Amino acid sequence: MLKFMTTLALGALLATAARADDTPLPMNGVWTGTVGTFPVNVCLQLQSGDSYNFGGYYYLSHLKLISLQAGEKENAGKWTEGDDPDKPDAIWSIAMKGDDIAGSWAGNGKTLDVNLHRLAKLTGDDVDSPCGSGVFFNPRVSDPKIKETPSTLDGQAYTKIEVDAGKQFDVSYETFQLKGSGEGVAKINKLLMPSGGKDYVECLQQAATMGRDGDYEVTNTPKILTPHWLVVEESDGSSCGGAHPVNSSDETVYNPATGETLDLTKWLVPGAIKDGMLQGKLNKLVQAKYAKGRSGDDDKECVDAVKSPDGWSISLSKQGVVFLPALPYVAVACADPVEVGFNDVAPFLNAEGKKQLADFRSEVK
Repeated sequence: MLKFMTTLALGALLATAARADDTPLPMNGVWTGTVGTFPVNVCLQLQSGDSYNFGGYYYLSHLKLISLQAGEKENAGKWTEGDDPDKPDAIWSIAMKGDDIAGSWAGNGKTLDVNLHRLAKLTGDDVDSPCGSGVFFNPRVSDPKIKETPSTLDGQAYTKIEVDAGKQFDVSYETFQLKGSGEGVAKINKLLMPSGGKDYVECLQQAATMGRDGDYEVTNTPKILTPHWLVVEESDGSSCGGAHPVNSSDETVYNPATGETLDLTKWLVPGAIKDGMLQGKLNKLVQAKYAKGRSGDDDKECVDAVKSPDGWSISLSKQGVVFLPALPYVAVACADPVEVGFNDVAPFLNAEGKKQLADFRSEVK
């Protein structure tokens, strides 16, 4: 659920560094007013350097963010609406009029008056990032609609959750909640659905710092569920304003009785894994199984990528132990899980690993 945090930090760092020598101009800020007779909120990031001059706005009637790009040089004062400045959906021609902004919106064969006044005086980091400020973004956020569907897995009841963030956002968010009470269940449920289902907000607000909407596509799916074992498949395809979208898939193993997240690397004998990288015979075994599953002529690049991953995580299936490679963005499509059968993995387990695996197998039968 927190994979997008690295992307958030990177996007904020790049934007701050790029604007370090810029000075906000009078039009910079968050504005409210009308386009024709339609109420709008507008953010404009206009600074002395023109590399990051852009904005966005939304109609208060539907709250969908529409991007604006500032014109340069002879087009100063003109803002193109939409993603393609060469084929804009509309053109804004605006200028300061005293302490306010006035001008026109032209598009679809219509011309409408634009009249704006400052919504609030920005302070701190919001001065350099008005489109990401709470003043501009927060009016778009409403309490999500939560659809709950009773479900079962391995004879255990749970609740499937679908989060509807509203038509103003591009959000696909599915997760689940465990049934029952106790500290362990409560702890896991909070991890699976933090912020009451509004954890997409931070991602989308960070994307809005660039005057554009991002998207949040997160799915948490239970793969195994027993009284003492929970395996969760987590997929994330979000775009939060960083250099590229997050595209990742991983699995986490929990103990529902205690809420503990289990680190299966601790089940391995010394020398089988070091600093997250598989070693020796175990590495050769996993690599061979991966290569067997990727035996086509077009799969060589994936086989090569998995030979030098960023690391490995370990999960469980009903047939064996699962090894999941962590790969860079350009190779994420190659990140197939590798399942090693219980008998094959046994030589690489320490005493604790053998005990835990025996307990697991007895419970999932």
